[in-house]
Parts: sequence; C-alpha cells; structure tokens
Amino acid sequence: IGDHLKVESTLPSTRKPEKVSVVFEDSEGQHLFQQICGSKLRNYVKVENTTSFGAGDLKNLGVLSTKLPELQDIILIPDGDMIKTWEITPKNLLVLPGGERPETLAYRHLYNMNPSNPFWKMCAPTYTRQFAITSKGGTDITTGDCKKWVKNWYKGQSKYWGDGNKKLFKSWVAAHKAGCRDFCTKFLKLLKARYKGEI
Repeated sequence: IGDHLKVESTLPSTRKPEKVSVVFEDSEGQHLFQQICGSKLRNYVKVENTTSFGAGDLKNLGVLSTKLPELQDIILIPDGDMIKTWEITPKNLLVLPGGERPETLAYRHLYNMNPSNPFWKMCAPTYTRQFAITSKGGTDITTGDCKKWVKNWYKGQSKYWGDGNKKLFKSWVAAHKAGCRDFCTKFLKLLKARYKGEI
C-alpha cells in the first residue's frame, strides 16, 4: 500500500515547506495509519493524537474546523467507529477504514484468522490463536464490540505485535487492500491541497 503513494523527487529549495499537521484520536489510529500509508509521507506530515486531552476533542476539532478557516490546514483522522459522529463531515476530515475502532478491527482480524496462519509464529514461537483469543474470553466475533473489554485485550496483546503494533496492522492492511488503497488516495488528495510544495 505504501507504494501506492509515489513521491516524486523535487529540486532542493532554499526553504522547505512546513509539514502538514495530521491529528488522530489515539496512538492506535496513528499506528494503523502508518501501516496503511507507509513511511513515504514522513517528510510531509507531522502527527499527533488527542489521547492526553480526552476522547471528545477530535470531535470538537472537527466541529470547529467547519467554522474556523485556520483549522482547515489540519487533517483530522478519527477511528472508523466515528464515521457518523458529524451531521456535516468537515472537509479536512478522513475516517480510517474498517468502520470500527482499531482495537475492534484487530480483534476481529485475529478471531477470523486460521490457527495455522504464519502470523502467529511470526509474533512469538508460542503465540497462538487459542492463547490470543480463546483463553482471553474471546468466545465469539461480537466480544470485540465491547469497548472496555477490547481495549484491555488489545493492551495485553500488543506486546506480541512489535513496535507500533506493526505486525498486526500490516497483516490487517494486507487483508483489506481495496479499502486501504481508497483511503490512501483520499488522504493524498487532502495532503496535496494543504502542503505548500511538490509531493
């Protein structure tokens, strides 16, 4: 998916344009985004999340950005479960793919994964579907819909998924290529409209 965003080389200028601010709800959304869009955007964006402020802050930023032109230069990336939060979707907002919070996407992905999938051993020699899902109370696919449960489950499992939960989200992206490619295309359009230079 990262290759989908082909960055054209440009002649060096005396002053580099400022990076575009991209704001997420939390680090989970930020980690998912990084696996969807790859590392080629690091020269063009600076990322932050609203975890330290409160869950409703991204929603409030979205509402404010429809009224304050200055906030239109910031790109807001909420989790998929917030897709119906705004009556009028701000033009600088793009919801992550999947339609659910990243923790729920992770749970559903692993719940549906075959026990013999190479992913399990790639995480750890003794890491299995039984250990990750069944032994933790994952009795059916809807278990991951409980916000409190799935966030605790995610926190406990993330140590097996590598830095930035890269292994998990890379696997998820590979299983949802069409939606992720569509997201990348839309994000690049938002970025090009705000970056004061060539991309």
